[in-house]
Amino acid sequence: MRQFNRLGLKQLIATCYDTAFSQLSLFEDYDDSGALISKPKAAYKVVINEVKAGQTIQELVKSRVNTLTLLNGNGDFASAECVALMKQADVVVTNPPFSLFRVLLHLLRALEKDYVLLGPSQGITYAEAFQMFQLGELYLGFTPFSSSLKFEVPRGSPYDMVREGKFYKAVPIAWVTSFKLDIRPPRLSLKAVFDPKLYLTLDGNEAILNVDALAEIPKDYFGKLAVPITFLKFWNREDFRILGQIEKACVGGQEKFTRLLIQRIKK
Repeated sequence: MRQFNRLGLKQLIATCYDTAFSQLSLFEDYDDSGALISKPKAAYKVVINEVKAGQTIQELVKSRVNTLTLLNGNGDFASAECVALMKQADVVVTNPPFSLFRVLLHLLRALEKDYVLLGPSQGITYAEAFQMFQLGELYLGFTPFSSSLKFEVPRGSPYDMVREGKFYKAVPIAWVTSFKLDIRPPRLSLKAVFDPKLYLTLDGNEAILNVDALAEIPKDYFGKLAVPITFLKFWNREDFRILGQIEKACVGGQEKFTRLLIQRIKK
């Protein structure tokens, strides 16, 4: 909210589940001792029209010019209620369930809305997302591609860290946006020299060289290369062009993860 006035926003509409307002006590009932009697499980809509310096979240949503109301539905972004809200917006900013990332991206494209989305790094390889990326309709955000965020996971799920009795899993993420950004990532320092005896080609295609690690990209090779999608973290348009992607790359009979198809630009 501190950026509301700095960015000159006219209005901010946010939807969320009741857990986000568990400390606001706006729709909860308490007995005389302060014990919680009931707590509705619902989704809310917040409309912010004005932000004053020093306001707490409670003061902000209780202001007469701002509103906090219950949604009629469950807050599903694909519901008619939430789609109507997106139609009002100039820009949609959200982190959808990662499994529904492509669904939201398709919806926003159909609505012709600008967006800033937090999703899984693998999301850039989804067919529609990658097509938009190649067409210049989708761009990577300023946060380095495939950076990891820690998400709380249920007990019994795979985890990387435990903090205060809660379990967390590190997940590679990517920010993507419809806004064209002039980002110049650090350039790869290529030191490897091409040796046909050391490099394998993709099965059935002698013209495409496979590289499993970015440090293995040969500095003196200008043919087609198949590289991991983490290449996008260092992609500099002055050094490489992206030709496409290969969903099932096989080398020596072993299946690899999705590969980007790139080619070095001759100087």
